[in-house]
Amino acid sequence: MPTPQLKAEVLGSTRVRKAMEATAARKSVPIKDVEAQAIKILDGMMADIWPNNVRVLAYGARKIWRQMYEGEAALTPCIVDCAPGCSVR
Repeated sequence: MPTPQLKAEVLGSTRVRKAMEATAARKSVPIKDVEAQAIKILDGMMADIWPNNVRVLAYGARKIWRQMYEGEAALTPCIVDCAPGCSVR
């Protein structure tokens, strides 16, 4: 959950206030309803990041990256040797 201070700063910014007022006017609803919806959206966007989850994701991304790019570099000499008439050495 986001901290109350951060939530207040985001919801109190001029740009967000103008967007909420425009939405309330466009939908003909009270500003409080739009503000409640904005708080729900903000709660979803500002979820806590767990370091262990990020670490596992980074480990998986690193494995995939290595498989794609270091594996390709390791196969290049084999491909060059097998290609008939290849002048790259």
